[in-house]
Amino acid sequence: MSKTLALALVFLAMIFAMMPASAQTAPPCCVITIDDLTSGPPVVTAPGFQFFTDNEFALIQIPPGVSFPDAAVLLIDPPGDAHAGSISDVLLLTDNANLGEVLVFASDGSTQFGDVLSFVGGLPSTSITAIPETGDWQDVSLELGLGQTGLVGVRSGLEAAATPEPSSLMLLGSSLLGLAGFLGRLRKA
Repeated sequence: MSKTLALALVFLAMIFAMMPASAQTAPPCCVITIDDLTSGPPVVTAPGFQFFTDNEFALIQIPPGVSFPDAAVLLIDPPGDAHAGSISDVLLLTDNANLGEVLVFASDGSTQFGDVLSFVGGLPSTSITAIPETGDWQDVSLELGLGQTGLVGVRSGLEAAATPEPSSLMLLGSSLLGLAGFLGRLRKA
């Protein structure tokens, strides 16, 4: 192996090692994947399917002749997330009068989120599954009632709970220390 090729491989390995773990994780072996870790529209991989994406929204048209019962998956923000317990994302599999069978993805930042949630609210409770969001790839095929795994995968980001910056903690600590010293002097006097 030439010295140049070896250096190039070492350089690529260093770049890969510096990438966040979420960027290194390959999607599951799913026919349709929706990656919402990006800013802007989710990245949809759906070979052979027609789809449309907008800011935090995706609509994927299932080929004619394929029909499934209406179903929804609600991704719930886990404990420790900035919005713990809230619905973060919705996946909806439904039959649309104009488009036929569609898979809809809406994140809480999209303008269509409320409309999709309203539609989901009209479904029987047995058709709705709530699962915790992990921030990594999740195969939601069974939850959508598709009968097998490996058909629909989604990845959506978690929002870390706000943590105070070190300087704020330092200011708070020094204030408490100063207050304790002041109270100590008052007691001696």
